[in-house]
Amino acid sequence: MTLSERATANCFFNALLREWPRYEVAPGYLLIRDGEHTLHLPYRHLSITGRHRFAGPLRLDDRQVSFREALDWLFRHPELIKLSTPARAQALKARVQDSLTNLEHSLNAQASLDRLFGEPLDFIEAEATLLVGHSIHPCPKTREGFTPEDTRRYAPEYANAFPLCWYRVARHRLGASKGTDLEPEMLIQQLLPDNPWQEHIDDEHLILPCHPYQHRHWQTDPALATLRHQGELVYLGKADPRWRATSSVRAIWHPERPWMLKFSLSVRLTNSLRHLQEGEFHRGAVLEQVLDSPALAEFATRFPYFRILREPLGLGIQDDAGQLLPQTLMLWRDNPFVGEAANNVETLVTLLQDDPRSGLSRLAQRLMQTPHPETAASYWFAAFLDVVVEPLLIAQADYGLLFGAHQQNILLQLDDLMPVRGWFRDCQGTGFTDLATQCYGPHLGRLVERSANLVPTEMGTRLFGYYLFINATFNVIASLAGAGLGRERDYLARLRDFLLDLKTRGLHDAVVLNYLLESPTLWAKGNFLCAFQAINENTMADPLSLYHPMANPIVNPNANP
Repeated sequence: MTLSERATANCFFNALLREWPRYEVAPGYLLIRDGEHTLHLPYRHLSITGRHRFAGPLRLDDRQVSFREALDWLFRHPELIKLSTPARAQALKARVQDSLTNLEHSLNAQASLDRLFGEPLDFIEAEATLLVGHSIHPCPKTREGFTPEDTRRYAPEYANAFPLCWYRVARHRLGASKGTDLEPEMLIQQLLPDNPWQEHIDDEHLILPCHPYQHRHWQTDPALATLRHQGELVYLGKADPRWRATSSVRAIWHPERPWMLKFSLSVRLTNSLRHLQEGEFHRGAVLEQVLDSPALAEFATRFPYFRILREPLGLGIQDDAGQLLPQTLMLWRDNPFVGEAANNVETLVTLLQDDPRSGLSRLAQRLMQTPHPETAASYWFAAFLDVVVEPLLIAQADYGLLFGAHQQNILLQLDDLMPVRGWFRDCQGTGFTDLATQCYGPHLGRLVERSANLVPTEMGTRLFGYYLFINATFNVIASLAGAGLGRERDYLARLRDFLLDLKTRGLHDAVVLNYLLESPTLWAKGNFLCAFQAINENTMADPLSLYHPMANPIVNPNANP
């Protein structure tokens, strides 16, 4: 298999087998049977935590087959095709192939994989190094809506910079979500200090940035046609060609500006069309007010090395009925990663990404450069628990805050390879528990009417457990153990001891800790079935309907994979 096929196969089969565990374990292989034939998946590491390391070649019975041939066989499997429709099976196969092609092109565009997987990186370099994407997803690099040229221009792995497009907008057409006393004019000025369109800002008009990809949609969008015709939405031009995409594609960064921007993009990435929804649009402003409360000042004092990247302002365009148009929404996000402050700051997902050549993660390869790699890995895991996991758990247990801290939303600053500071980004993935209503009073209830993220206990527990533990912490464990830097069961035992110690501290709400320590099963997101059934995750009424139970390795770290 090629490097891109090997990486794609790992993501695909890890997603499939987590949700559809119709396989047998044999020495060196996982076997999938259909009654007549057997697909052999060779592995290097079987994971208790659920992310295996596969290594080709694939075999169907005694014949070596390509990844594409394996897909063709799988999507004829009588038990698998029951889960969707033939048309959707063909659509998913096409998305997998699109993802593989995108990965192949981005790998070919890299000057040096050795540097990306073995040397220090700064913030934006690490964002651009996420070549493979979600490690447990059937098509992590699919970008429906992007042309190949769009991908080269706007995808982070090509490291290209681009300008923003700017519009004059009638103020009565603007909807805002504000969690700060600063006026939008001030935050816009901070994006564009040398504003060539200052004369367009007056009592009746404001200027608004737009992602250059979304600009094309605005120009042809029927929902905006009346505004364009009436002069309420006027394109002014492009400015400042130094913006770059972060790993999420739709959030962008500038080397000198105090804000990143997150846009709605009319592109389907992984599980959803990337339009901000109205509730998500308001979450940054709501969280901004909560973070400024006395209770959260205490949280900041307890964990001076952990911060939330705030999103104090959102702007968007309203239709004639005063409804926000999702395709026009944008958010301002803190950007502390300017100048030297960007050095050695990495998103966790880049650290845990497997090198397509060896199957070893960037984190593992860097630790292997130390004199005592297994000892360094042990220290790294302990530091990760202290710097990231503890603050996020305490935020839930003592302050009623839920952060969807998956790998891409966790940022780490490394000092001599060890995590010393952490950040959570993406207020879209935040929520509040019943404890939060006690901490912040009835005012919170009024706020979350807009943000729609007061989360029922069961839902909050399962979602929080998935993001911080199954998605993030378990992947740290699989990454280290899969490289021979310790055993998974030993890391899991240490994680259990860490959680038990937290539980002795008299927390206000131990429901998540109890779930992690006592529940025989945890709930994991079904990325495979979401893609197979063509579900738009962003607009689901019940997010938990995507989730499925998996054995809890914290309860039984000695279980077989």
